[in-house]
Amino acid sequence: MIARNVIALPINSHRKAYILRQSKRLLLAFWGIPESAARDALARLPISPTEIAIAKLGLTIEEPEELDVREFTRGPRLEAAGLLDGAKKRIAVAKKFSPIIRRFTLAHEIAHYLLHGRQLLLREPPITDATFERPSKSIHEREANLFAAELLMPSFLVETVFTRLFGAPIDSSRIDENEAFRITSGKIPASALRKMSVRDLSKFVASNSSLTFKSDRPLAEIFQVSSTAMAIQLEELRLVRGD
Repeated sequence: MIARNVIALPINSHRKAYILRQSKRLLLAFWGIPESAARDALARLPISPTEIAIAKLGLTIEEPEELDVREFTRGPRLEAAGLLDGAKKRIAVAKKFSPIIRRFTLAHEIAHYLLHGRQLLLREPPITDATFERPSKSIHEREANLFAAELLMPSFLVETVFTRLFGAPIDSSRIDENEAFRITSGKIPASALRKMSVRDLSKFVASNSSLTFKSDRPLAEIFQVSSTAMAIQLEELRLVRGD
């Protein structure tokens, strides 16, 4: 038999829109505010997936130092960051990982609970920057990451904060010296920024503070996510692009 590479197909546009709506609906229900007031919710950042899971979904959250998945699998010991037991409405997230990884893992497990049926028992490896850079071939894993990203980095709030920090969307191919100065506080010339890949520029924007807004907190820190996760969200929203 000839081995064939499995191509990760994109999430169907209708399904993607549904997942984004469900994530936003859960967040607004947790906050108890209408959609019209959502853009004024900056003081509620960073978003707590733990509080959402407990208050709105009635889930039990456990935080053992490590997760031993051998009680659920017959295989060898595997490194696990998160586990969902849908039947018992229980999510476990290993404390040995960084707060950033734990937050996204929990949001990811919430997504599985809501999107993929509640009678599940899943083992999740750590969701690191490498995970974002090489999306899973599993459609369920990519859907869970999409939901988690929108829950922790809601589009409407990312757009609001980005506009306050950087102004108009950044087109990597058209950056002039004035924009370069605003983005980098004069540290990097426009010519160097134009040579960056869109992903590298997105990561720079995600992890650096703004000169014009005079804030020492970059986007990734404000939302308490990794710079790679925020970079991907910026690209999804076309706030950083390479037209």
